[in-house]
Amino acid sequence: MRCAVSLLLLLSLLSLSHGYREPGEEADWCDYEQCKLPDCRCSDTDIPGGLPVHQIPQIVMVSFDDAVQDRWKADVGNVLSDHKNPNGCPLGATFFASHEYTSYQTVEEYYSKGYEIASHSISHTPYQDWWKNANETQWHDEIIGMQTIIHEFANIPTDDIQGMRAPLLQTAGDTTYKMMTNNNLKYDSTMPTRRFTDPPLWPYTLDYKESKDCQIEPCPVESWPGAWINVAGLTLFMKEIVDKDDVWIINVGQAIEWIQKPTKLSSIFNFAPWSCEAKPPARCTQAQAKWCRYVLDDGQERYMQTCNEKCPPNYPWVGNPKGE
Repeated sequence: MRCAVSLLLLLSLLSLSHGYREPGEEADWCDYEQCKLPDCRCSDTDIPGGLPVHQIPQIVMVSFDDAVQDRWKADVGNVLSDHKNPNGCPLGATFFASHEYTSYQTVEEYYSKGYEIASHSISHTPYQDWWKNANETQWHDEIIGMQTIIHEFANIPTDDIQGMRAPLLQTAGDTTYKMMTNNNLKYDSTMPTRRFTDPPLWPYTLDYKESKDCQIEPCPVESWPGAWINVAGLTLFMKEIVDKDDVWIINVGQAIEWIQKPTKLSSIFNFAPWSCEAKPPARCTQAQAKWCRYVLDDGQERYMQTCNEKCPPNYPWVGNPKGE
């Protein structure tokens, strides 16, 4: 797993239904009279809700990419478990999980601790051109297929697997966001910027044209109502920020919920999406988890760990996420 603690304005897409924009239309410049929270936000640096600077929480999103493995638990614990947010709730994080070498017992355990789990594809194919040129079906099989795997083998409700990040930060432009819209994914956390760093862009939707620079082509040019966007910034050391009383370390989904409903710092303790939400414990411990072993057609072995009582007959993969 690639571990990063970052101040993120990561391009996050929220797929919602709007009455004034049709998915797939050529995007126009933003109409501030039509584009209103919570479902739409223009691409700009204005503080959501027009709040004064001293009344906004300092939002830090922590994310981890790639395979979720048991051997990373100590590192994750060092980053997250030893600290609390100002309201006493655990720090938040989003794990963008890919399939190979992932322990679904660990995924289930992280979810039970309140961390967000999102899709990072099944194969994580290491060729940028493949992702750039992939069609909608291929994107579906990779991203929604991974959502299915997480649901099946980590026991996480599909509705709680609401986001994605493209491997290699490479989207296929409108093709990727059409797939997301058609499958009701809430956000994408992929596209970077170098232009907007001070001040940075707040997350915004893709109802209208972006003001953001396109660092990795292609970027979307069509309208995808409600699609929220975020952009990667500087790596932060937790010890330098965690004790500040206006800093909140949360997951990507929680950040978007604040954008949709901007809440003053003086009232933030009453903001429900950032409260301590108890989730059921994982169904098994690491020692109790079942190891599933598979020999692939090329003779290579693959292992998968899950709290499920039975292993699927075949190794879950693109086009067969349940391993049937």
